Amino acid sequence: MVDALIFYVLSGVCLATATYTVMTPRAAYGVLSLLLAMFALSGLFALLGAQFLAAIQILIYAGAILVLFLFVLMLIGFQRQETARYGWPKALLVCLVVLSLLYQILLLAGTQARTLPVPENGDVVGTVQTVGRLLFAEYVLPFEIISLILLAAVLGVVYLAGKTSSR
Repeated sequence: MVDALIFYVLSGVCLATATYTVMTPRAAYGVLSLLLAMFALSGLFALLGAQFLAAIQILIYAGAILVLFLFVLMLIGFQRQETARYGWPKALLVCLVVLSLLYQILLLAGTQARTLPVPENGDVVGTVQTVGRLLFAEYVLPFEIISLILLAAVLGVVYLAGKTSSR
């Protein structure tokens, strides 16, 4: 009963702050409301027993990505941060499409709760040990390929930034 109440409160906070992020004309307020949405989403992960994902949600998204967004806002100046005021019909259309897709998913899934299968070796899903074991044993090649792609992207940005600043 308490878990359901916490779930509904965190889900409501997440939906309300994410909607405010999209609908607000002030970019700084949008970033701060997105921060609240990230914390609520982290709480939902913790409620599901995925402690690693909850911690990563706070460290990476709420910590690093949103600080980067605020840095860009400070870099371009708060005078030019007003966004389009009449974007709400498009946002409403997107919300209706997403809600209809969610409705279709719920119809397909049915109303019965399903449990996830327990791994063969008895590990708890979502812990740091399980994620680390999977990441560095079974999925080490895709992990290294992603790191090379990110390195190429960083080198490309540095090259383009150097080319732009020399003009």
